[in-house]
Amino acid sequence: MKKDGYAESTIKTTGRRLRMMVRHGVNLNDPEAVKEYIAAKESSNGYKEVLCDVYDRYAKYNGLTWRRPRYERDDQPPYVPTQEEANLLIANAGKKYAWLNTKLVASEGYSNTKTGEVHLRYFAFH
Repeated sequence: MKKDGYAESTIKTTGRRLRMMVRHGVNLNDPEAVKEYIAAKESSNGYKEVLCDVYDRYAKYNGLTWRRPRYERDDQPPYVPTQEEANLLIANAGKKYAWLNTKLVASEGYSNTKTGEVHLRYFAFH
């Protein structure tokens, strides 16, 4: 896999997931058994898609043919913090993340006076 340009992390996780399937009694040389295992696994469609990617690599390198099942990831809406959570984040950011104060105040219109004071103190004298 390294010769084909895969990252070291991809190689490690591929091996880890294949070993996990073998530990659960899956015969990796039987594509139908792999399909059954993935279909029966209680996990998200995204993880099932990852397992199919892993088995695709295994099948390719071992000359096996299989008809890949179709799993699509479920779209999840992005997490949007509440005003209170955003204020807490800003208040605890510290000098290292003072740029965050500027971005949030400018783009979102947060009017936390303490945030403005920290911002002015940090940028006015540094």
